[in-house]
Amino acid sequence: MEPSDPRRSELIELLRQSEESLSQSAPQKDEAFDTYTDTVFKYLLSEWHSAADVNSSWTDRILAVKHQFQDAIYGPKEQEGWEGWNQRFLQQVLSAAKQNPGKRLVVLVGVEHGYWLRGHLRGQAGVELRDTESLLRH
Repeated sequence: MEPSDPRRSELIELLRQSEESLSQSAPQKDEAFDTYTDTVFKYLLSEWHSAADVNSSWTDRILAVKHQFQDAIYGPKEQEGWEGWNQRFLQQVLSAAKQNPGKRLVVLVGVEHGYWLRGHLRGQAGVELRDTESLLRH
């Protein structure tokens, strides 16, 4: 589902530039964000006891906040790269749904992308989004 070149390289370059810019202009913010990210994932790893936990609404909320913070300190290139990558996922899922009406699709993305993708799939025409957490708990 990932973007192919040249779009893939463009998105990676945006993310790289945003990281490099922050590292040079505000290394203390870059270091603070690294510490924050480490803390968030240590917490998540201590609380994840099942695939349902990883795909839970509370995980989605924590990762949404992480990305809001990330966008705020890394700036518009970070946000553009993140949105571009996720938009590609969304386009692929919607295309598959259109090509397979009425069929169940299982979509796998990295944990940090799950909240974004679920949020953008809710209410899409031709898509019935199932509650992953509930399905995994049964």
